[in-house]
Amino acid sequence: MLTPIVTPTPTPIPTIDPNAEFVVENGVLTRYQGNDNVVVIPEIYGGQRITAIAESAFSLKVDITSVTLPDSVTRIDVGAFQNCESLTNIVLSENLKEIPSIAFSGCRSLQEITLPASIETIGAMAFQDCTSLTELTLGKNVILVDKQALMGCENLEKLVVTSPNTELRELFEGYTNNGK
Repeated sequence: MLTPIVTPTPTPIPTIDPNAEFVVENGVLTRYQGNDNVVVIPEIYGGQRITAIAESAFSLKVDITSVTLPDSVTRIDVGAFQNCESLTNIVLSENLKEIPSIAFSGCRSLQEITLPASIETIGAMAFQDCTSLTELTLGKNVILVDKQALMGCENLEKLVVTSPNTELRELFEGYTNNGK
């Protein structure tokens, strides 16, 4: 009896459509290629449910002023929005548990941010050099704000901590508030 030879079907190499607004791989938005200043990320793109924003996916997109994440996003990676200098508004998913290190570092135009109740940790330098940030409210579920999370936030006037159990680690190291 002859044994048939089976040739495996090669796995297709993903191609990046240069005209696509978003690059999504396995549910992770890896890059924004659009030209809009106001970005609303859809829950489903290219037949994939977006569940995460990859490291540096929006980094250095200096013209973006607003980003809205769908509630399907449960993770933002390190530096995902780093140095988005014109970003004034970010609407976060209600299912995020963490703002990772340097996630919004260098977002100099970000004035106010409302963290969803689901946030439990804020990573080191998460909002470093957000020089226009004037107010930050930490939800009742935030248990840790790591080192230098607000370093360089020189115009911060109000920090609201709603839980007595929130651990603040050297939060204001390198922080000045211009005498306010």
